[in-house]
Amino acid sequence: QVTDITGRMLRSRYTKGQATDAKTAWGAIVTQQILLGLLGAFALGFTVMKLAEKVPSLSHLSVLGWLLMPAFFFRSISAALAGFCAGKGSEGPAGLAALLRVLIFLVFAFVFLGILMGYGEKVGALLQNADIAYLYAGIGLVIAADMAELLILLFLLIVAAGVSKGGYPEKNDYLRSRETSGSVLAAFWSRKGVDLLNQFFLFAPLLVLFFFSMLSGENTDPSRFAGVVFLGYFGLLAIVGLVSSILTKLMVAKTVSAFRKEEMRSARNLFQNQFHWSVIIGSFFMAYFASMSETLADFLSSGEAVADQVLLMGAFPMLFLPVILTSMELLIQDGHGLLTAVALFLSGVISCVFGRVLLMTEKAPFLTFVQGILIWSICMVVSLTILTLWKLNMNFDLFRSILIPVAVGVGLGLVLLLVSGALRPHLGDPVTLAICFVILLVLYNMCLLLLRNLTEKEVRSIPGGKILESFGHLLRVL
Repeated sequence: QVTDITGRMLRSRYTKGQATDAKTAWGAIVTQQILLGLLGAFALGFTVMKLAEKVPSLSHLSVLGWLLMPAFFFRSISAALAGFCAGKGSEGPAGLAALLRVLIFLVFAFVFLGILMGYGEKVGALLQNADIAYLYAGIGLVIAADMAELLILLFLLIVAAGVSKGGYPEKNDYLRSRETSGSVLAAFWSRKGVDLLNQFFLFAPLLVLFFFSMLSGENTDPSRFAGVVFLGYFGLLAIVGLVSSILTKLMVAKTVSAFRKEEMRSARNLFQNQFHWSVIIGSFFMAYFASMSETLADFLSSGEAVADQVLLMGAFPMLFLPVILTSMELLIQDGHGLLTAVALFLSGVISCVFGRVLLMTEKAPFLTFVQGILIWSICMVVSLTILTLWKLNMNFDLFRSILIPVAVGVGLGLVLLLVSGALRPHLGDPVTLAICFVILLVLYNMCLLLLRNLTEKEVRSIPGGKILESFGHLLRVL
């Protein structure tokens, strides 16, 4: 949200000809982000160090917190730079940076995870400690995150240097001395406060469930649990969230803009398209991760038996995550941030209570953790969807928007399970994962087109939609 708020604040000043105020605002925001980045990075390292002291079996994982500090710092500055580009009238760099961040991280993660995980297994075998492999795998992922954030920061610095020479034309700067850094930051945090509250209530239940599960159970090794969850499930959940955010962000802006202009027919169509795409994205990732859970478990956790069950059951919340993020963004953009925070808080409380009860009765921390997340996602998707339909006065086609995409995803997931079983013995886990992803992507979109579940406007509304539109015209279904 730093990017959006910075962009709006700078854009409003440049369009009014308040160039001096815009420079004051930019200086205050970027200075703040540098200081917050440094403070947050050291707070992260210190917190992980203290956690490692409290939980002896996690002592060797404290290195991950210190290695992650540069990524936190770089991300803080890059968020402000992306907002600067948006404020100068260039919206593209922010979206491109978000997409490149995911792609770069995946490339480096694939490289470093494979190298360091194998080396960690050898070191663990010599030291007779299997947890060493998780440590080295975590180091590989953290290095990948550091490299991705550094490259994105350099990319945005180059772009910002270019757009600073252009942008809005200079006007008479009559109001150049009316703002100070303090007033700018006060305005910034008046907008940022609600966003932070929503983000806190969104992620806090995940961490609470994680620590409940990690520190409970007589037969649970906390470091083994941390490795399976953090190196596996949380990483996959983050990827789904990033992809969902990238694909729906532009549609949210258009929907809210049409709603504020009282163009209700256009707003309703845009909302239905966006809700439809959110379900499609969630169904696709649910089908992929559920059908490939065993392969992913072997690839990410070196045959950890419980990881297969965690990833299989954990695939179902991925169906709801895109809808949750879309509903949150719509409500916040329309001015219902506090109401959204209340819904997130209540959903988090319910999921944590259920998770604690399940943990006391079942004594199965790994599965209880995922069951808690499933309850968390169901509570949020129900409450946020109801709020969105109520506050924005919208509706959707249940059969077309939900039942067909989910049914197609489940059917193709079963097909992919058979395909992966045939490919895996001959090609290995990494190649099988890549090939099956492409197969599911092609088959899923083809089935939706053949069932006439996608309209031409929906296809055009997403990045890369022209390719899908051409394919639809070729099949004569658009």
